[in-house]
Amino acid sequence: MARDATPRDLETPQPGFYQVRLVRGGHPLPAQITHDAESDTWAIQIGDDTPTSVVGNPWDHPQMERVYYYGRAISEDEHAGLLRLIAWARANDPDHPILTPTIKRALINMPPLF
Repeated sequence: MARDATPRDLETPQPGFYQVRLVRGGHPLPAQITHDAESDTWAIQIGDDTPTSVVGNPWDHPQMERVYYYGRAISEDEHAGLLRLIAWARANDPDHPILTPTIKRALINMPPLF
Protein backbone atom coordinates (compact mmCIF):
# COMPACT_ATOMS: atom_id res chain seq x y z
CA MET A 1 0.00 0.00 0.00
CA ALA A 2 1.43 3.37 -1.02
CA ARG A 3 2.06 6.00 1.64
CA ASP A 4 0.42 9.41 1.49
CA ALA A 5 3.02 11.70 -0.10
CA THR A 6 1.19 14.91 0.83
CA PRO A 7 3.65 17.34 2.44
CA ARG A 8 3.06 18.07 6.12
CA ASP A 9 2.02 21.51 7.33
CA LEU A 10 5.08 22.48 9.37
CA GLU A 11 3.35 25.22 11.35
CA THR A 12 0.64 23.14 13.01
CA PRO A 13 1.14 19.51 14.04
CA GLN A 14 -1.44 17.10 12.72
CA PRO A 15 -3.03 14.60 15.11
CA GLY A 16 -2.34 11.03 14.10
CA PHE A 17 -0.17 8.00 14.49
CA TYR A 18 3.61 8.09 14.08
CA GLN A 19 6.63 5.86 14.46
CA VAL A 20 9.72 7.37 16.14
CA ARG A 21 13.16 6.26 17.19
CA LEU A 22 14.55 7.69 20.42
CA VAL A 23 18.15 7.09 19.26
CA ARG A 24 19.77 6.31 15.94
CA GLY A 25 19.71 2.55 15.49
CA GLY A 26 17.16 2.10 18.28
CA HIS A 27 13.95 0.13 17.89
CA PRO A 28 11.05 2.22 16.52
CA LEU A 29 8.23 3.05 18.92
CA PRO A 30 4.61 3.91 18.23
CA ALA A 31 3.57 7.48 18.99
CA GLN A 32 0.24 9.28 18.86
CA ILE A 33 -0.55 12.99 18.73
CA THR A 34 -4.04 14.02 19.80
CA HIS A 35 -5.70 17.44 19.92
CA ASP A 36 -8.83 18.35 21.84
CA ALA A 37 -10.07 21.51 20.11
CA GLU A 38 -12.61 22.27 22.84
CA SER A 39 -9.97 22.70 25.55
CA ASP A 40 -7.07 23.36 23.11
CA THR A 41 -5.08 20.54 24.69
CA TRP A 42 -2.37 18.68 22.78
CA ALA A 43 -1.25 15.25 24.00
CA ILE A 44 1.52 12.88 22.95
CA GLN A 45 1.84 9.24 23.85
CA ILE A 46 5.10 7.46 22.99
CA GLY A 47 5.05 3.70 23.33
CA ASP A 48 2.67 2.50 26.00
CA ASP A 49 3.57 5.30 28.44
CA THR A 50 0.94 7.60 29.91
CA PRO A 51 0.10 10.47 27.52
CA THR A 52 1.50 13.88 28.46
CA SER A 53 -0.28 17.05 27.43
CA VAL A 54 0.05 20.81 27.12
CA VAL A 55 -2.59 23.49 26.75
CA GLY A 56 -2.32 26.10 24.01
CA ASN A 57 0.88 26.12 21.96
CA PRO A 58 1.64 22.54 20.82
CA TRP A 59 5.35 23.35 20.44
CA ASP A 60 5.60 23.80 24.21
CA HIS A 61 5.44 20.01 24.51
CA PRO A 62 9.03 18.72 24.79
CA GLN A 63 8.46 15.74 22.44
CA MET A 64 6.34 17.46 19.76
CA GLU A 65 9.26 18.28 17.47
CA ARG A 66 10.69 14.76 17.70
CA VAL A 67 7.39 13.06 16.93
CA TYR A 68 6.00 15.44 14.29
CA TYR A 69 9.16 16.44 12.39
CA TYR A 70 11.20 13.25 12.69
CA GLY A 71 8.51 10.62 13.11
CA ARG A 72 7.09 8.64 10.22
CA ALA A 73 3.32 8.72 9.77
CA ILE A 74 1.82 5.23 10.12
CA SER A 75 -1.66 3.75 10.06
CA GLU A 76 -3.73 3.00 13.13
CA ASP A 77 -3.22 -0.72 12.47
CA GLU A 78 0.57 -0.37 12.43
CA HIS A 79 0.36 1.64 15.67
CA ALA A 80 -1.77 -1.06 17.31
CA GLY A 81 0.65 -3.74 16.09
CA LEU A 82 3.61 -2.00 17.72
CA LEU A 83 1.65 -1.65 20.98
CA ARG A 84 0.85 -5.38 20.85
CA LEU A 85 4.55 -6.11 20.28
CA ILE A 86 5.42 -4.10 23.42
CA ALA A 87 2.84 -6.03 25.46
CA TRP A 88 4.07 -9.36 24.08
CA ALA A 89 7.72 -8.50 24.78
CA ARG A 90 6.93 -7.48 28.38
CA ALA A 91 5.27 -10.86 28.95
CA ASN A 92 7.54 -13.17 26.94
CA ASP A 93 10.90 -11.63 26.01
CA PRO A 94 12.37 -9.12 28.48
CA ASP A 95 15.46 -8.72 26.26
CA HIS A 96 13.48 -7.59 23.20
CA PRO A 97 14.92 -4.35 21.72
CA ILE A 98 11.52 -2.59 21.81
CA LEU A 99 11.72 -2.57 25.63
CA THR A 100 15.02 -0.64 25.58
CA PRO A 101 14.47 1.92 22.81
CA THR A 102 17.27 4.22 23.99
CA ILE A 103 19.95 1.58 23.29
CA LYS A 104 21.39 1.45 19.78
CA ARG A 105 21.13 -2.05 18.31
CA ALA A 106 23.24 -3.51 15.51
CA LEU A 107 21.72 -6.61 13.97
CA ILE A 108 25.14 -8.10 13.39
CA ASN A 109 25.85 -8.07 17.14
CA MET A 110 22.55 -9.65 18.18
CA PRO A 111 22.41 -13.36 19.03
CA PRO A 112 20.76 -15.63 16.46
CA LEU A 113 17.06 -16.34 16.84
CA PHE A 114 17.50 -20.12 16.71
